[in-house]
Parts: sequence; C-alpha cells; structure tokens
Amino acid sequence: MKLKMRTWEMRHHDPTFRGAVLPPDPRSGDGKKTVIITGKKVTSRTPTQRWPGAELWGVTRCNVLYWHESLTDWTRWFDIHPVEPTDYHRGIRAKRPEAWEWYTRQDTTRPIYLLEPHPEVPASVAFPRERVQTALQSTRFTVSVDWMIGLAICEGFQRIVLNGIGTRFEPDFQFAHQGILYWIGFAEGRGVEVVIEGPSCYAMPEKVYGYEVGAPDWQKIPVHAGV
Repeated sequence: MKLKMRTWEMRHHDPTFRGAVLPPDPRSGDGKKTVIITGKKVTSRTPTQRWPGAELWGVTRCNVLYWHESLTDWTRWFDIHPVEPTDYHRGIRAKRPEAWEWYTRQDTTRPIYLLEPHPEVPASVAFPRERVQTALQSTRFTVSVDWMIGLAICEGFQRIVLNGIGTRFEPDFQFAHQGILYWIGFAEGRGVEVVIEGPSCYAMPEKVYGYEVGAPDWQKIPVHAGV
C-alpha cells in the first residue's frame, strides 16, 4: 500500500482556498462555545466564515506572512517565546521582526499574549502559564498551539477548531510538534469537540487501522555502515 497524504500544496486545488464562499458549518448554530486556532492560510477568506460567532486565535507570524495582515477579525494573538535572544531561542524580535513590528502597531482592544507584557507592544499581556499548568497538571507543552489548546480547555470552550495547523508532514516537524496530538486527545477526553480544517497531519484517518487498513509501506532509507 502506498502512503498518500494531502499535502500543503494541494490547497491550490481546494475550492475553499481558491475563494469559494462557504456557508456556515451546520454545527456552528448548536450553541457550543467555539474557538478557532489558526496557523497557515488554508482558506481565501477568514476561518470565521464557517464558524460565525467563534473566537479566532492566531499564532506568531501567520497574519503577516500568510494573510498579509488581511486577517482582521482575530480576537486574541499568541507568541509564547522570549522577545530577546536566550540560550534556547533566538528571540521574537530577531527571528520574526515583521511579526514583532505588527504587534507594536496593534491597539489595546485585543490581547497579544507574550511571556510577559512588553512596553513596545501596547496590547501585550502575560500568558497565564501557572493557571494553565495548575489546572491541567501537565508540563507536556512542546509548541505554542499546545498552550493555546490548554487555555481553551481552561476557559471552558466546548469546541476547538484547528485551522491550518499541522500542514507540514515531514517527520522532524511532526516530532517537534508532537504535543499537539496529545492535547487533541486530552481535549477530546474532557468532552471537547476538536475539528480539523485544511490539510493536516492531525486529520482523522479515513480508515480504521487493523480492521480496514494496514501500515503504510514507508520508503526505506539505506543504512550505511558506521552511520
């Protein structure tokens, strides 16, 4: 069996990316408290077209890089990294200068979560790390999206829509972001509905392993002596 995955570039064949106006998701009117966590751009229009009334949370530089600042209906933004260089991170200012400049231009009507408030970012607030960790009794946070899912759980959201999250399928990327799968399962275990939108390595398998499908035939990489 050959492994076939829907890749990031396949979005160009997706009518939602090409500009189709989609009706609201049928579930959007069920009264569930919903938050959309968006990453890469996988639709031509804001993700809220499918989920009217939902909160829209963005992460790091996705608005300036993928939306060219056209995503205007976001409700909260997150960049849970040091602003200045440390021994474990280059710092937001150096790594994402275009995102940092955008942060500095936002007013105070919507929060931008950083590790701590910064005088150059009027909307900046400290991410409530202790509140999330205490409530969930975990340190299994590998990327910003993990923290965002955790906060959504703490705030009582009944549905979490992951939009444009997990669009890369490289094993090293998935390993670095392994916590997302954990928090998807954690949320579902708490009774939270998790919806995956766009090409994603976190999408629900089409067939049930063992009963309907076997393991894929991964391309074998030769192992050389001494490696």
